[in-house]
Amino acid sequence: MSTKTGKAGLGGKGNRRSRHGERSQSKAAPIWPHGVRLLPMKETCCYLPQELSVTLSREAFEQLFAYAYSTASEICCLGTVKQEGECFRVERFCLVPQSGSLGHTELDQEAVAALVEELLAQDKGEEAHSLKCWAHSHPGMDVFWSETDEATCKRLVTDYLLSLVVSDGFAIRCRIDVGGAVPFTIDHVPVVVEMPVQTDSLDKYAAEVEEKVRHRVPLLSVGMGKGAGHQEEVEVCEYCETCSSFHVQGQCLLTDDAFSQEAWDEYVRQCRAEGLEPEREEFEMYGDLDVWF
Repeated sequence: MSTKTGKAGLGGKGNRRSRHGERSQSKAAPIWPHGVRLLPMKETCCYLPQELSVTLSREAFEQLFAYAYSTASEICCLGTVKQEGECFRVERFCLVPQSGSLGHTELDQEAVAALVEELLAQDKGEEAHSLKCWAHSHPGMDVFWSETDEATCKRLVTDYLLSLVVSDGFAIRCRIDVGGAVPFTIDHVPVVVEMPVQTDSLDKYAAEVEEKVRHRVPLLSVGMGKGAGHQEEVEVCEYCETCSSFHVQGQCLLTDDAFSQEAWDEYVRQCRAEGLEPEREEFEMYGDLDVWF
């Protein structure tokens, strides 16, 4: 019996071990993804500084529109740019030899290279490297970016490029193309025109105001109750620049003896009742304002 029991016990254990092994071998291995699966993300956003703008110097403004309005054909030019914080300032434009028609303009690449060499020869290396503005005109049309304009912007951009298109009625549109690993374009960039102001002119206008403008003191009427004739008596209070308040003439808190001894005694009594130390200066500034208003 012991032998049978032993075989049965060994056989039972062996069968269980065998079935367990079969189950382990038949379990499917997990299928690993080709990459890490990410959760759905929101739409990509780009945040721009509110101060971002392009400023045309007075000279650049005159050059750009004078060039554009001097011909019925499209015309283009290159401008030097100086970055000042988040503002890009176009200082001046350079007109180079080119060919153009009513709906097309094309820069002469050899002329552009000659312009750069000329600036370098004049020890204007900084100016040569600041030719980062391309401007052109759309005579008789809206301001927009054609397919040719898009291609030109992509061809000219290095680290960044300002592009301007102008048309009739001083219409203007501006974009900034940024190069690098992730190139992108910012369209409809605000454009402002620099208006230099002469200090001498400001002084002249200020002197004219001083000569011709008479300053009137604002008045405040305060009812004082009814008099003997059953009519309300009115005291006219003038604005006092000394104490920055309204009061009857001769009753300035800072320059006149505006308060009686009774008012001072009442002020002292109130201070004592509240456990405060009365101060003459504070009394003169605030002690009797409620009497007027």
